[in-house]
Amino acid sequence: MTRLDDYKIRSYELKEVGFRYPTGDIVLGDVSLDFSSSPIWHVCGPSGHGQSTLLRIMAFLVEPTAGSILVNGQNATEMSFEEFLPWRLEIGYTFDMGGLLANRSLMENLALPHMYHNLSVYEDVHDAIRAVAKRFRFEHLLDRRPALVSGGLRKLATILRSVLLQPSFLVMDDPFGGLDMETARELSRFIGELQKNSDIDTICLTSRLPDWPAQMGARPLWVEDGCVKERAA
Repeated sequence: MTRLDDYKIRSYELKEVGFRYPTGDIVLGDVSLDFSSSPIWHVCGPSGHGQSTLLRIMAFLVEPTAGSILVNGQNATEMSFEEFLPWRLEIGYTFDMGGLLANRSLMENLALPHMYHNLSVYEDVHDAIRAVAKRFRFEHLLDRRPALVSGGLRKLATILRSVLLQPSFLVMDDPFGGLDMETARELSRFIGELQKNSDIDTICLTSRLPDWPAQMGARPLWVEDGCVKERAA
């Protein structure tokens, strides 16, 4: 499977999207949003009100219980797995915690999406990973498995694995939490450079540290009591 220009995500909309638990408790209700009006969105609000659920729905990791998601004007919620796969390769998602394979090295974990989907040749992706690892000062640890490195580095590797794919739509759940100040600052710069110079068109993120989204120029999107509303920065 290779990425095709025809499937780059140029527009992304939620149409009356809702999500409720089997118990009937509403997490999100009738959310309609067009993400084309800003390149970076900060999904924020009180804890436990559905910010991470919204991100997972946007990344197609959780299916909404109501409404539809339009990708380039097409209803992606009605597509089969095979029909949606080319779009899926254009959506990156970074987990708040976890996400690495315990029995693989950091190099293998970082290269996994490229190798699995045949997106790059072995030498090219490994050169790119080594360059990024050198920038973030962990090139000497690429051969280690996740259990043998710090929690902060595991978190960084999880983020970089998705960012290195340079998806056109990037969803990040609290990317700066658990990182030291210098690494968080460098990550903010790196993501900004990729968005400016590559195919990453839209970024949506949560953050327990609101200063970082503000420095990136993110537009706040407030989630509370099942409602999602734009807020002035």
